Amino acid sequence: MVKVLVLFYSTYGHIYQMAKEIAAGCKEVEGAEVSIKRVPETLSMDTLSRMGAFQAQQALVDIPIATANELQFYDVIIFGTPTRFGGMAAQMKLFIDSLQYLWQNHAFVGKVASCFVSSGSQHGGQESTILNFLPPLFELGFMYVGLPYTCKELNGIEEMKGGSPYGCSTIVGERCERLPSDQEKKMARFQGRHVTMVGKSLLIGRNALLNNNSNSNTTNKVNTTPSSPVKGGGGVTSDVFNNNLTSSNNNGLRKEGSNSSLTSPTTAKNRIVEDLKMEETGSNLRSSTSSASLDKKSTTSNNNNNNNNRNNSSTKRGCELM
Repeated sequence: MVKVLVLFYSTYGHIYQMAKEIAAGCKEVEGAEVSIKRVPETLSMDTLSRMGAFQAQQALVDIPIATANELQFYDVIIFGTPTRFGGMAAQMKLFIDSLQYLWQNHAFVGKVASCFVSSGSQHGGQESTILNFLPPLFELGFMYVGLPYTCKELNGIEEMKGGSPYGCSTIVGERCERLPSDQEKKMARFQGRHVTMVGKSLLIGRNALLNNNSNSNTTNKVNTTPSSPVKGGGGVTSDVFNNNLTSSNNNGLRKEGSNSSLTSPTTAKNRIVEDLKMEETGSNLRSSTSSASLDKKSTTSNNNNNNNNRNNSSTKRGCELM
């Protein structure tokens, strides 16, 4: 689930109207948990009454006020502020300045931010307000997402309206008499949906990457667990040794074309036993052949000796007869 905060400051209620449209677009994204909150007001009620904003402020009483500490628990934060002399309102700037300790703890690094604004006239500083908002966001570590031209309302010229690639906006008029138009509301909804979708995609990708790294570390830990090494194997464990032989054929050798000629320990042992048996059998055969040959030679020698003895005896007897 992606957690989204629409955080705004509004004096006369125009930014609040845009914030509701932004939030409606965010909620169109499946799995989005969306909150709307405002930053604290710094002006006294007496000052707001003289500005003609008392009634508008009364309408915001039920909107919860955000605390600086809670911002770290959101994945996406969309900031809304009216323009004040080409920059954000002092109330919003004061709140941003209170995030210093979260900045020191890198609480917003890799999270998504976006902005929407309002101004009294068509060229009353809408774009410069958003551009002046960017440095603090980048300093805090946010990734900024604007309003792309795939939002068709950005391209039309049939009416005077707010909106730019940096973020949606509304024109309120010199006396704050103008409310957000339908096209400005559509741009706000588009931006809320688009920014939330980007934040959700980043969150899913980040979690998948962390899971892959965790699984990879677990696998590496299993493969490096000490076990009894194969004798003469140079420290390679028997488990790793056997895993490397999953494609071996019945006689224990790698299939033809493999770069390895390793054999399994069992096959090697059987071969050694067979070689010893063959060697023993061969030795016995050689011994039998050698013994038979010696016996034959001995028999032949004895026969020759007997013949010689008979000849010598005959000669002796012949000599005696002579």
